Amino acid sequence: MYYHLFDSPNAGLIIAVLLETVILLAWAFTSGRVKKVYILTGPLLAGLFLLLDYAVDTNREQLERVTRQIVQGAEDEDAAAIINLLSDNLLLDNGFRKEQASQVIAQRLSKPLIATNSIRSLEVTSAGEQSGRVEFAVLTTIDPQSNYAMIPVVGSSWLFEYVRDSDGQFRVKNMIMLKFRNGPGFDIFKGWPRL
Repeated sequence: MYYHLFDSPNAGLIIAVLLETVILLAWAFTSGRVKKVYILTGPLLAGLFLLLDYAVDTNREQLERVTRQIVQGAEDEDAAAIINLLSDNLLLDNGFRKEQASQVIAQRLSKPLIATNSIRSLEVTSAGEQSGRVEFAVLTTIDPQSNYAMIPVVGSSWLFEYVRDSDGQFRVKNMIMLKFRNGPGFDIFKGWPRL
C-alpha cells in the first residue's frame, strides 16, 4: 500500500498545529465560550497522525528499509542476507542473473572486505506499487585484513531498482554503481569500469 500522507508525519502535524491554533484563537477571542475540551483536538489529532505513521508501512519506507538491510548485509559480510533480497527476476546491466550474481556476492564476501558502511544519503526516487528506485551514497571503511586495505576509506554512489515479488516483498532487480571515489562506477560483478 502506498499512502503519501504517511511517508512522513510532518503534513499531519502541520494540520494539527494549524487546527490547534485556530481553536486557541477562537477560545481567546470568545472569552472562553469555546469548550475547553475542544482545546485537546490538536494534540489528539497530532497523536493520531503519529500513530498512523507508525502503523502504516508505505512503499517508500519498505524500499528504504530493504536498501539499508543490503548495506548492513555487506558490512556484516553476510552474503545470504543480501542474496535473499535479490529478486528471482534479477537481470543486471551486465547480463548476470540471480544465480551468477549470488555466486559472485558469496565469493567476494567470503574474505574480509568491509569494516563499516555508513550511508551518507539515501533517496527513494520512485515508489510505486510494483517497482521502485533508490539512489544512495555509502562511505565504506575497508577491513585492514582485506586485499584492498591500501585504500582505507572509499565512497561510492548506487542506484538500486526494485520489483515487488510474488510474496509482496520488494527485492533488487538491478543494481548499478554510479560513482566510485571521484570517478565513474564499475561493474562489481565483472570488475569492469562503467563508462
